[in-house]
Amino acid sequence: RKNVEDSAAGQTSGYYAWQRALYLFDTGRWDGDIANYTFDFGERHKAALEHRVIDGWVALKRENIAVAQAALADAEALAVALQAAWDAQGIAADQPSRKEPAVHILQLRAMITLVGGDTALSLSQLREAVAMEMDLPFGFGPPSPPKPSLELLGETLLALGQYAEAIEALRASLARTPEKLASVAALARAEARMAEQVQDAAN
Repeated sequence: RKNVEDSAAGQTSGYYAWQRALYLFDTGRWDGDIANYTFDFGERHKAALEHRVIDGWVALKRENIAVAQAALADAEALAVALQAAWDAQGIAADQPSRKEPAVHILQLRAMITLVGGDTALSLSQLREAVAMEMDLPFGFGPPSPPKPSLELLGETLLALGQYAEAIEALRASLARTPEKLASVAALARAEARMAEQVQDAAN
């Protein structure tokens, strides 16, 4: 964060926003200092977009839906500005990496939809995010988007008690990000719940 304050380089800003997102998803420390970080990115729309999406996640984890919805609206506006900036730079409209911000936004929208009670629509939005992410170039190192859509879908299905579908999604997620701890843990929980279901049925 200090480096971003000292530099106008867009790449540095992007790394900061990405690392903040990875930290929060990996640690679950949604009430700590890093969750509370704010930053004025100016015209650095991509970093600003990711930062605002994560602000929305922070608000959701704190059960503040209005703030999450405001962050989503900001992110959607930033996405329009970002696409216009890419157009001005001559980046091809079909460049796969241009789809990544839409995945971030769709994930957040799906979670807000879920909290609003429309489970079917939320799962549909998550599956759409999965399909969009599958079209992105494969990245090495920490995942980008920072929350793999398959992992998020699997965790959501697990929370909804749809264990077979959760297992399928989480195994697919682990095929893309082997041994990722969140997916491993969620898969273990889903398999345990599925086994309990089978045992209960047998009894």
